[in-house]
Amino acid sequence: MIPDGGRPPPPCRRPGRSEFLWRLRPAGRPKNRNLEGRARGFRSEAEADERATGGGHVSGQVVRSAQRVDSRALRDAFASFATGVTVVTVGGPAAHGMTANSFASVSLSPPLLLVCVHSKAQMHGLLASGTAFGISVLAEHQRDLAAYFSNPGRPTGMAQFRCTATVPGSHTGVPLIAGALAHFECEVRNRYEAGDHTIVVGHVCSLYRSGGSPLLFVSGRYGHTGTH
Repeated sequence: MIPDGGRPPPPCRRPGRSEFLWRLRPAGRPKNRNLEGRARGFRSEAEADERATGGGHVSGQVVRSAQRVDSRALRDAFASFATGVTVVTVGGPAAHGMTANSFASVSLSPPLLLVCVHSKAQMHGLLASGTAFGISVLAEHQRDLAAYFSNPGRPTGMAQFRCTATVPGSHTGVPLIAGALAHFECEVRNRYEAGDHTIVVGHVCSLYRSGGSPLLFVSGRYGHTGTH
């Protein structure tokens, strides 16, 4: 094919040996042997540091891959991630509430969320497939409710809800915490066993949202965003 202008392109030229070797040299490889030696030295030092730390960062407690992860250290590391705080509720004869911060959105279409429940928690046996349950996202002034619904000594059944105002869900009738920032009514869609917890995926049937600042939980303490 002749390019615009009518003149044929110049014939292909076979590259000389030196040009061919230059083309094969990886991009960014230093030509100076002294520099290349220094680069190898830097790599060796970095590899030595990585071996000394087990591939981790030299900050705080380092856990090497060959070591068994300490459950307390793992819990403390997880606790550095700030979360919101929710109360999970079910109604009916076995009405129950439970504070949970292992909560997350999953999907917008279909509308799905998840909550993680310890296998030894009373709530674990109440969230069977198809069960209706509620999620109330607590506001910053509801710290006492978060502590209350995590207290194993509280009353059982509907009696445990007498100390706080609740509203029945419009779709399922489950008790929801009044004054919360958001309400979700859900039905259990799937359950996935994961170590000492079960991941419960719920299909959102209805929701409600109000304004305000959320209650936070980080490093084993309750807090708030400090914004209004």
